[in-house]
Amino acid sequence: VSELLRLLEHRNPVVRAEAAIELGRRGGERALLPLLECLGDPAPTVRAHAAEALRELGDERAVPLLARALADPDETVRCRAALALGDLADRYVVPALKRMLSDPSSIVRAATVRALGEIGDPLSLSAVLRAQKEEKEDRDGAVTAAALIAAARLGGVKGLASSLALAAPKLRDSWLIRSAASRAVQIAGDASRAGFLVDLLARDDDPRVCQSAAAALASLGRCEALGRALSLEAAFRRRAAVAGLSGCAGPEARSLLLRAARDENPGVRLEAGAALLARGEREAFPVLFDLLGADPSVWLGTVEVLERRTGLAFGRNPPRWKEWFRRNRDRLRFRASDGIFVVAR
Repeated sequence: VSELLRLLEHRNPVVRAEAAIELGRRGGERALLPLLECLGDPAPTVRAHAAEALRELGDERAVPLLARALADPDETVRCRAALALGDLADRYVVPALKRMLSDPSSIVRAATVRALGEIGDPLSLSAVLRAQKEEKEDRDGAVTAAALIAAARLGGVKGLASSLALAAPKLRDSWLIRSAASRAVQIAGDASRAGFLVDLLARDDDPRVCQSAAAALASLGRCEALGRALSLEAAFRRRAAVAGLSGCAGPEARSLLLRAARDENPGVRLEAGAALLARGEREAFPVLFDLLGADPSVWLGTVEVLERRTGLAFGRNPPRWKEWFRRNRDRLRFRASDGIFVVAR
């Protein structure tokens, strides 16, 4: 930390910026004042990284100077400052953030909407919906996506309904908005929109949207809908369904994961095997051992899962893994506190 503090004085702004980020991760209270001073650095990249570092540090004493950084001439600094203020969740800055909804930069407007949602003041809902309605330059959908999630946080099911109605014309053209819509349904806990999620999982061509829809279905407890998705033709849809099932509890989810572990697609089997191991199902080990002979996109992930769940470092060595399992199968116990299998003595 002492060395990082010294590097904040380096003549190269890139070095100062990287030092600021590291101080946010590991500097603790010693880093607070130096990082606050970095908000006045002549280099925009240093000021932006300092705002991000203060967000990571999470110290509420940074709020006043971060609020002042909302007036920075650089849009990235303003964006990072808004996000940091959202994470610090101080209602003192809500009026200042609302003024930022008319910022000339769309990335700043998106960050501001997100921050208002994170702070959670229900009185901000009308300002968020107005910003969404008046948005004209939202080419990548970031403002609308942020508004959907913020409206769900601030207004629950009713807030989500209002935001979805405004977003409807843009849904078809933006994967980010569709993904955010799924996340917003999850946040609001709107079970009436399960059909919307099922349709996205079955029809959307973007895997990221399918993953968001599956996660939302899992949070709504719609295990049976995810089970039906295991019969869909596209492997990426089945894999998304398995990822959703990994968040479902109970014997039905376990049964469906065991079914997915026999899927014809190696990627689906990997997702299912990983989910089963995370639940403490030692019978998933042979499923994963068989995947060590698959292509690199699968076996690399398989090794990562095996090593994370056992603490062993056997790499891509099927005979060694199989021998370990053969010798210890009956003594394997799942230690849920840290998510690994240990051999009982």
